[in-house]
Amino acid sequence: MLGWFDVKYILKSARTRAFAAMAIAAFSPLFVATQSVSATRDTASVQITGTIPPTCSFTTLPSVMNLGELVAGVDKALGSFGFSCNLATSGAVQLTVQSANGALKRDGGNETVAYQVNWSIQGNASASGNPSAWLTPFGFALQSGANGTEQLGMYSVKLLGPTEGLIAGEYKDTLTYTISP
Repeated sequence: MLGWFDVKYILKSARTRAFAAMAIAAFSPLFVATQSVSATRDTASVQITGTIPPTCSFTTLPSVMNLGELVAGVDKALGSFGFSCNLATSGAVQLTVQSANGALKRDGGNETVAYQVNWSIQGNASASGNPSAWLTPFGFALQSGANGTEQLGMYSVKLLGPTEGLIAGEYKDTLTYTISP
């Protein structure tokens, strides 16, 4: 083992500096660095949350929109009309409907033909009625299906008013449906 004096003597010689550094590091406990480190660690949890709001949307619209020739008393099937909601369980939803004219009104005129809408949804005609009462939003309470199950029903229109003696032309009305959970 080398002592301090021996180290000083070796370091004086320029030729042996490289050898001295290796010898000092290899043989002398004075130049060996040891450190005892105790490792610690920490953990953290981050909880990420978010919300998906409840929504409802119309999924199936009647395939027929044109009644053809208007004949009083005829119930014209227009097809299926349906909606679904993203609720986990079946729940109450609010349906509103509003009529633009309250009747079928002649384009460019004032003549009207009264009619009735029949939407047989959920086994009954719970969303049916006369558009003359729907000039302001009219509400119906319905049930949604669970887990997005579509609620589907037949949709038809029946003319109530007489068509004889009316001016020829296209008669129309716009019904606006809104649904929300």
